[in-house]
Amino acid sequence: MAKNTFPRLNQVEPDEQPILIDATESLRNHILVTLGRPKDLIRIDVVRLWPNTYRANLLVGKSFDQATFAHSYFVTTTDAGKVVTSVPSLSNVYA
Repeated sequence: MAKNTFPRLNQVEPDEQPILIDATESLRNHILVTLGRPKDLIRIDVVRLWPNTYRANLLVGKSFDQATFAHSYFVTTTDAGKVVTSVPSLSNVYA
């Protein structure tokens, strides 16, 4: 069997891997608390795009086949999962 002759560049050992926090659930809760609960909320989708960067979409409607995006946010967080920025900014919309 041939020996691998390719150099190992910038490879991190398994025990030295950075710890990445997946803040999707905490972001979902944070958005719901900050905005309030929209009428006919179907779900809040939070998708991790890159480390500390997420897309959040709020789907509302009478039924799933009639769902529309009520809000969409691009959110960045700290390594601990705390919201740093949101575009557009999060504010209380539903009292």
